[in-house]
Amino acid sequence: MDGRPFDQVWWRDPWWEDPVYQEEYSLTLAQIRSLVEALKGLFNEDWMRRALAAPPPNAILSILRGGQGLWPFQNMMWLGRVATSLGTIPSIHRPLRDLIGRKSRSTLFEMETAAWLAESAWELEFPKPAAGKTPDLRVSKGDIQTAVECKYFHAEQWENWVDDLSLELIRLWSREKLNELPSHEIVFEPRLPDIVWQDEATRKTIQRGIAERLCEAIKEAFQTDPPRSIRIHGIGVVRVRPDLPNSQRTIGGIQVSPQAKTRRIITNGVLEAAEQLRGYGPGAIAINAHFAPPEALLDLALQAINRANPSTLATVAVVVVVGYAGSPAVIWQNPETPGQHSEMLVETFRSALLSPQRLIRAGQP
Repeated sequence: MDGRPFDQVWWRDPWWEDPVYQEEYSLTLAQIRSLVEALKGLFNEDWMRRALAAPPPNAILSILRGGQGLWPFQNMMWLGRVATSLGTIPSIHRPLRDLIGRKSRSTLFEMETAAWLAESAWELEFPKPAAGKTPDLRVSKGDIQTAVECKYFHAEQWENWVDDLSLELIRLWSREKLNELPSHEIVFEPRLPDIVWQDEATRKTIQRGIAERLCEAIKEAFQTDPPRSIRIHGIGVVRVRPDLPNSQRTIGGIQVSPQAKTRRIITNGVLEAAEQLRGYGPGAIAINAHFAPPEALLDLALQAINRANPSTLATVAVVVVVGYAGSPAVIWQNPETPGQHSEMLVETFRSALLSPQRLIRAGQP
């Protein structure tokens, strides 16, 4: 969001018609206008009024008011393709309603998943909320009928903390003109996020203190000839990197456990979704977890569940996990629920996620 008051007629300034975008993405002006028209059909003035009156977050506003440039353009065109794929579905009013409010981001992923299926000629329905747990999508193709349950994992508290700390450090880098120094990197202690504090004021003060101490260490590192690395025990190390291109700066070092992440995806994603597919499956589970687990690790864990209790995943034909844009997606096919629908779902997700032109946005809202 660029900070300006949001005009509910968001298409008033058609900045996306600049020829630079046509050249960069090999799109014609007619194609761009068609995608924008699809967006206007879903996110019209009435929808915008309701969205602007509701409290954040709103995943759509962050795309339609994401500023100008290649990245915002790519996100807008991605959303335009989703709108084009889903705009004629009679039940589209249900996710459009849920895009406003606390379910905004998870609903956008649900629509993204639906667009993958629609582009592969699946017929879609967004079921109305029912008393019991029901899947997000009912889908059919030919004589095959099945369902898809979508799970969106919000970033964990420590992930948000690391992002905020990195931004604070970058701000100080710029303010102190440390970005003009020769190449160097910050490597945090692997378990630094364990100091995450619940109280917001304390949390932000700790982040600012860490960033200030690291910036002082950067200055100290370049006060000697030759420059030397500086360690702050319990926080991290500033490493001088003459091997990198001039004035390049990097941040890293936080430890991520793929095993713990995979356990969370299975426990809070796959197993919960499997229950919602009962009576509709074997169906598919699509998960956006900001982290796609190693394929072998996911297969090992799900195969173990199959052997330990064959009924647990009996409703599941396919599990799809996508992470940040650019990271590989993982597609798992349950060997215990074979069938034509399983093969067709795998081919649909593979086409959408593993092709060079996959229908997935540039960034995460």
